[in-house]
Amino acid sequence: MKKILPLMALLAGSILLLSNLDGAFPENTGAPGELTCGRAPCHNVPVNVGTAQMSIAFSGNDLKYVADSTYELTVTIANQQSLRNGFEILALNENNQNTGEWILLDPDKMKIIPGIGLPSRKYVTHQAAGNMQTEWKIAWKAPSADVGVVTFYASVNATNNNGMLTGDEVYTRSLAVDFSPLSGTQETARPEVSGIVSVSPDGTNGTLLVRYFLKTSADVRFEIFNISGQNMSAIVAGKQPQGEHQVSWSNLSASGSGTPPGVYFIRLAAGRETAVRKFVWP
Repeated sequence: MKKILPLMALLAGSILLLSNLDGAFPENTGAPGELTCGRAPCHNVPVNVGTAQMSIAFSGNDLKYVADSTYELTVTIANQQSLRNGFEILALNENNQNTGEWILLDPDKMKIIPGIGLPSRKYVTHQAAGNMQTEWKIAWKAPSADVGVVTFYASVNATNNNGMLTGDEVYTRSLAVDFSPLSGTQETARPEVSGIVSVSPDGTNGTLLVRYFLKTSADVRFEIFNISGQNMSAIVAGKQPQGEHQVSWSNLSASGSGTPPGVYFIRLAAGRETAVRKFVWP
């Protein structure tokens, strides 16, 4: 029995390590009712102790969300030397209930998982292909009505990549956003704010007319995602700080104008500015 117990402990540690490589366990963001990966017997380290800087960025104006609108969140870990990192993020309303809907912008590197003790909560975490980066971008669709303040809770494990559960650093952050009564068009159309003003699909010629405003003169890149988060390729429109651009489905998808009807998302990126907007294809 004395020989079996150490072997079982080693096996359990190996399973835990492999699971962390392919995503964090749920309920480890430090949100109300949750722990973190810093606890024993996980990484067993103090949380938010180290030289790294962790942040959560939200693409909405003035940290406000509009009902039924889609935003981009960016979780970043900086100023640290690790090569392998993991993350997890959660969105809760004022009653600590899961709120909104996650949309994967890079489903090959991230995944959505449910809670275990709190099964109604939905988390985004890394996959094995996404644990060697310092930044993760996810889209979040706001609920269809005012639910008050929404708080995003995220954690990052900055590892020393030694193949063990020792010597790593665990960080947590939260970011609160409040409800805005503006419509999505009103919010993005304000002249001092970057964003997509409108998306007009044209099913007769397989194009999208995208109107937008940017504060930068960097190259503008458009990407289309389906409801499952699948990237349907992209096109660079050049340096156009403001105005409109006609995006052709023939440039974005092998299926061209034969793209199935349904809900899609278009993402605009220019320099450090990004915006995501939902549209319905005819």
